[in-house]
Amino acid sequence: MKKHFDQSPQGRFKQAGVAAGFNTFFSGIEAAIGPVPIAGATGFVVATNTPSKKPFFLGCLLIAAISLFPSIINTIAMLPPAVAYAVTFVIFTKMVRLAFYEWQKEKNQERGLTVIGVSWMTGVGLMFVP
Repeated sequence: MKKHFDQSPQGRFKQAGVAAGFNTFFSGIEAAIGPVPIAGATGFVVATNTPSKKPFFLGCLLIAAISLFPSIINTIAMLPPAVAYAVTFVIFTKMVRLAFYEWQKEKNQERGLTVIGVSWMTGVGLMFVP
């Protein structure tokens, strides 16, 4: 955050871990799928240049409200997959950009290249596993 928004993140990692633990615990009690942090969220934050939480909360409320109207959901579901791919392409491009910025900070560049190569080939290979 400091590099992109001139803000330092608050040291609240422990509290976030406890909150995630409670969410997962209660999801397990209710036989529901626990919430999972999405890696693409960092790319979305960089793409929108908005480190504030307010737009994300408003977006969540909007999605929850729209889900009450099946006709709207059906219309959105009819969009071609290429539209969704175009949106996620921008987000993942920003996420990869952040990864390369972090890689440039690595003191042992050779090790970083090996990690990138193995990770890349594993990910591409797993895409073709049925």
